[in-house]
Amino acid sequence: MPYMNDTTGKVTLSLEIELGWGKHDLAEYDHLSTDMTVEIKTLTKLLELCDRLGIPMSFSIVGHLLENSCPGYHHGPYPEEWWREDPGTNENIDPQFYNPDIIELIKDTDVDHEIATHTYSHIHCEEVPEETLAFELDRVATIYSDLGIDSPRSIVFPKHQTNHYSTIQQHDIEVVRQPIENYNTPGKNPLKKFYSLLNRSHPTTDIKKENDLIETCCTPHPSLTATHLPNGQRSPHPAFQIIPLGVRQQLQREYIKSAVSEAANQGTYIHLWTHLHNLSNQYQWPPVHKGMKHIAKLRDQGEIELFRMRDLAGQVSSSKDTMGV
Repeated sequence: MPYMNDTTGKVTLSLEIELGWGKHDLAEYDHLSTDMTVEIKTLTKLLELCDRLGIPMSFSIVGHLLENSCPGYHHGPYPEEWWREDPGTNENIDPQFYNPDIIELIKDTDVDHEIATHTYSHIHCEEVPEETLAFELDRVATIYSDLGIDSPRSIVFPKHQTNHYSTIQQHDIEVVRQPIENYNTPGKNPLKKFYSLLNRSHPTTDIKKENDLIETCCTPHPSLTATHLPNGQRSPHPAFQIIPLGVRQQLQREYIKSAVSEAANQGTYIHLWTHLHNLSNQYQWPPVHKGMKHIAKLRDQGEIELFRMRDLAGQVSSSKDTMGV
């Protein structure tokens, strides 16, 4: 595990993999390819890039994706109709709900990536009792054990809904990804929101200890990918499409590069993230590719250090301490 140097920038990269489970409560799937081939090809390409550049990432995965089949219903303290979209089939019929090959792709790499958790079913933690999250994490632990994976040491909550820290600790989880508090948003004014999304800059954040858990902070919206570019199979708002694609890609490339350079120059911390589906098209990839090469360059020059989420455990010793402020 790397150890933090106070004079260098610190960078964490995380990717959420949820496929059909991300919006199953809304029955929305138009952001995905029909057979998940685009998403799997994108993940493969990302892992190959990480191998070439020696960049470790934290992959937070919805546990149900690692099943190869299921009956379509799971006993437990769940909200009514929570499983109505579970097809009760298998990986050959519904790969958006069952995709255990994802684990093999991540494990079969030269880089030692982290396999974190995104709960078992993308449960909304602030809307369910403590026993629901406990049930989910128990199921995740069983699946990971069956697949020969270390139990998760970090978690990304669906929709950044956080609750039940004591339950998390009981499952030996040490690191939580949280949105930045009081993040500056443009509000509901459409013109301000449009301008903000095009001219955003990534704030340096911090790593802190809260209730004996390490919290790594990130923007509430994806930061490795951009809203003004197509996200998965969805086109951006028509207002963004007025701007040439190349200009929008350049804006995102500079956003990533400037964020990492700022952390390097100030010796501070940033956490960049996105979903697999956001990245899964030909438009988001070029800025991410360039951004990752810039990250590797600064790392090789000793200007930044790369930390998986689980690496952050033990780096902050007190609830009053922070790293990267």
